[in-house]
Amino acid sequence: MHTARSGSPLVRLTPSSGTGTGQARFRPPVSMHCRREALSGSADGCRLDAANSVKGRESMKRTVQEGLTIIELMIIVAIIGILASVAIPAWQDYTVREKVREAVDLANPARAALGIACSKGTLSGADNQSLGLSPGHAYSGDHTRNVAAAGVSSTEGIVTVTLRSIGGVIDDGQQIVYTGACGTGGMRWTVGGDVSPKYLPES
Repeated sequence: MHTARSGSPLVRLTPSSGTGTGQARFRPPVSMHCRREALSGSADGCRLDAANSVKGRESMKRTVQEGLTIIELMIIVAIIGILASVAIPAWQDYTVREKVREAVDLANPARAALGIACSKGTLSGADNQSLGLSPGHAYSGDHTRNVAAAGVSSTEGIVTVTLRSIGGVIDDGQQIVYTGACGTGGMRWTVGGDVSPKYLPES
């Protein structure tokens, strides 16, 4: 075995196994502390140092992994917050529109009756009774209070739907108003009222 010292630490050059000559294999340098213990026949300190070194690296690795996990959780929470800020209002709007559909269904008989009156020329002065409809309060439901039909003139009829409170965005007593224009092709409807436009049904 050959040794070469170039400053510190000690470098050992040993013949490569199987060749016997010439080639040298590099051994990693060891600390002077470990070398002294090895020469004295006791290497427990070196093994302890090595074990502590491995434990230190594993501890550092766990710390880094835990840090990354926390960052990932923060990213996930942020994404969920963004999605919730978009999805929750959209879902609330959807549920309100679904409840307003009840009013649409209850208003359909009145709209149909005014259409018939338009074709017969009896639209002017028409109301629920003359149109053969039940009283307005009979067309009530969980979200609808009243439905009233009226012939304003020979060319115009209206259906007024009075709502109950819905989802904190529609107040009790607010109305959806269908306005029908009577012409040669029958009634053409438009829809309005004091309900927010995004909750108004299609005409």
